[in-house]
Amino acid sequence: MMLPRRTVSVIICASVFLPGHICAGQTSPPPAAETAKDTAPGKDVAPSKDTAPPKDAAPVAPPNSKAYIIGALDELEIKVYSLQNLNGFYPVSSDGSISMPLIGDVRADGVTKDQLAKAIADRLAASVLNTPPALDEISITVVRNNSKKYYVLGGVARPGEFPLNGQTTVLDALSLALPFHDFANPTKIYVLRNGKQLKFNYKEVIKGKKMEQNYQLQSGDRIVVPES
Repeated sequence: MMLPRRTVSVIICASVFLPGHICAGQTSPPPAAETAKDTAPGKDVAPSKDTAPPKDAAPVAPPNSKAYIIGALDELEIKVYSLQNLNGFYPVSSDGSISMPLIGDVRADGVTKDQLAKAIADRLAASVLNTPPALDEISITVVRNNSKKYYVLGGVARPGEFPLNGQTTVLDALSLALPFHDFANPTKIYVLRNGKQLKFNYKEVIKGKKMEQNYQLQSGDRIVVPES
């Protein structure tokens, strides 16, 4: 039995063309696949757990590891630009505090200059002042570091006691005490800390080798340069 020509052409079109193509004589595209419904605009999609934070999110600032920590017996110069009568030099007492007009004793031992400035501003804000100073109106300078020291001993031109201001490595410290004596042994240097000897080979470190020997100094450390 012969099929009508039109019917045959439709069958051929359906078997040859890929899904989604419109055959000759067809007036509308085939219905969308069911999977397309799941991605249609406006459909709620669960957010991914790995979604990045918004670009305008405030970054977390890393701590400033080089900030000087005030200690007992340090001497500070403090200026409050809107309150000239507070300007002056303030020694940190042995118990770790300074004494200022209007606000009395303020703890200074164990804090940075920025933290002390905030403590002063907070105390002034809690006082009888109608307009306490802003943080940028308070300036603090460490005039004399009496709380943190290290020592360089032995075969160097300038041995003695040095103030420990911020982060200081063994190499930094030796650069202030060099040159070595003629009989100094720079390969046998050590840091004496709490009764322990931390070895330091100057010749290796200046060549960029074994940099783990280049310790960060702590208050009270003694760098010993033996002579042989």
